[in-house]
Amino acid sequence: MRQRSGPVGCLPPPASPPAPSPSPPPPPSPPSDGLCLLFAVLGVASRFCCLCWPAQVVFDEFHFGKFVSSYVRREYFFDIHPPLAKLLLALAAKAAAYAGEQPFLSIGEPYLRHVPLFALRALPAAAGAAAPPLAYRLCRALRASRAAAALAAAAVLLDGALLVEARLLLTDSLLFGAQIGALLFALEARHCPAASRAFLANLAAAGAMIGCAVSIKWTALATMAMVGIDSVVSLILTAHASLHDDSSAYSRQWRTSVLIGSRTSVALRCSLLFRALRPAMREFAARFVLLLLLPLAIYVFSFVAHFHAVPHYGPGGVFHGLDFNCRLLPPHGVALTPELLAHRACRWRGCAACAEVEPLSVWGAIVSLNRRMLSANAAVTKTHAFGSRFHEWPFNSQPVFYWRHGGDWCKIYCAGNSFIWLLALVGSSSLAAFLLHDLALSLLAARPKRFSIRPPRRRCLTPLGLRNASLLLAGYLLAWLPFALVERVAFLYHYIPAFLLALFASALAFDAAADCLAPARGALPIGPFPPRRAGLSCPSRSWVALLLVALMLASAAFFLPIHIGLPLPQEMLARRVHLLDVRALAMAPVDRWRHAEAPRSSSRLLQEQAAAGRPRAGHEERHPPYLNQSAQ
Repeated sequence: MRQRSGPVGCLPPPASPPAPSPSPPPPPSPPSDGLCLLFAVLGVASRFCCLCWPAQVVFDEFHFGKFVSSYVRREYFFDIHPPLAKLLLALAAKAAAYAGEQPFLSIGEPYLRHVPLFALRALPAAAGAAAPPLAYRLCRALRASRAAAALAAAAVLLDGALLVEARLLLTDSLLFGAQIGALLFALEARHCPAASRAFLANLAAAGAMIGCAVSIKWTALATMAMVGIDSVVSLILTAHASLHDDSSAYSRQWRTSVLIGSRTSVALRCSLLFRALRPAMREFAARFVLLLLLPLAIYVFSFVAHFHAVPHYGPGGVFHGLDFNCRLLPPHGVALTPELLAHRACRWRGCAACAEVEPLSVWGAIVSLNRRMLSANAAVTKTHAFGSRFHEWPFNSQPVFYWRHGGDWCKIYCAGNSFIWLLALVGSSSLAAFLLHDLALSLLAARPKRFSIRPPRRRCLTPLGLRNASLLLAGYLLAWLPFALVERVAFLYHYIPAFLLALFASALAFDAAADCLAPARGALPIGPFPPRRAGLSCPSRSWVALLLVALMLASAAFFLPIHIGLPLPQEMLARRVHLLDVRALAMAPVDRWRHAEAPRSSSRLLQEQAAAGRPRAGHEERHPPYLNQSAQ
């Protein structure tokens, strides 16, 4: 007789899982091509050419030059941003034998002849040169076409704001490079088998880039949030795949227990669920360690290195209390003698006041400094002539005046290329429209059957495109909209991280538009979605991208003098500053037609404006012609 396998409410013990079938190969990575190398070469040429011009202190070099000199002299200073980028700049300066002799007293101060200016500006230039090839690889990781990826990389290469930030002794270029790298490695980890070496290596690289970015500026938390959102989606997909994996015995038994229902105990179902979700739990552990704990460790290490690099009391000591300053050595240092070495238990550090004060530990100093940085950020209430609000940034409407030389002939403005910013604005808006269109179709497809309206079967984005578009647009809003709550003065360059995401979104919108607006060339099945048309052929798409790159190159050449400080007459400078605004560029054909209707000379127009009391284009009368104090 056949024996019973056990009580009714139990399942048979799980059989040994079958031999794991070979996992399907990952999606093929984009083929390597020479475009990435081409953008790297062009990036080096554009960022390093004539890097020592201007040989004067420009805008926030006034601050960061002082910070580098303090590192070289090992004197403590205070800044409202984390210290990693300044540490790297000081390391490059120390390697070039810079001794901190430049005083950095004012903007426009000439650099001393023996100051290694090229070495001081080389690290930001290298980060800026790496941005175009990284942008190309990032767009390819988003599965954009080569034409769309080249279009986005060319925009990063030719934009004026990125060019200005990369050619000066500033930290923003390092921030942008770290943010692009973090997104790139996080996307590369998607296409690697779970728990493989490539998967863990990409996650570790993404975590390191996140840690570096947050250790440069807190605004990089938006990038960390983007990677976190993508990680949550990946974990959900992994868990869903694990529960529906027919090759896993635990997955099959868990689904059987769910079907049986009350005949199985809760403990048994939880045990089977736990075993079926092991792949997702391993991925969660890897992401938690490499994307959260590793960035936190890098952030803490940057402060430990900062305290080690500036052990002496300096100008930053006035921002802290006595318990913090007692950790610092006197400015003249301490001589080690046998008498001093015999009193190692003493807590005083060169002053009588510290004899009764317990100095902060390293952890206490890190917490105290971060609190002071946060309060100092909130205490910045002073306005600035070139400050702007967040709603003005997408239109590039308020350029930041960095430097001038020779009267009004040579000027540098930190402002984007208005044609490129117009493309980014149109492209990101188009991608948002495509995303809403596909979401609306999904809602219509889920309607009750009693409704007779049949939705169209055409979708603009693939399932992967929907995921990528949602990620980029969410990251764009995270990088931009929080500035609406910031009360301190902000500048146009605070928008650049969001602008980069808008460029990457424009690359996806370019492919989606090419697919949707093209004549039908056959059907392509795309996952569970209905077939869609093949879109523009590769040669046609490449020609359109080449035309847009040519227009970007022409606009970059037009604005180049005000981005690197080339001499131009005042009227030509004013015309370029006026056209930096995206809205002014869009209305330029209308203005030209109006001027053709009532022609007037340029000089006559300036005279009439001056007589009417209106400022000239460029708003030079409204702002001070020179700025001796900049804002970070």
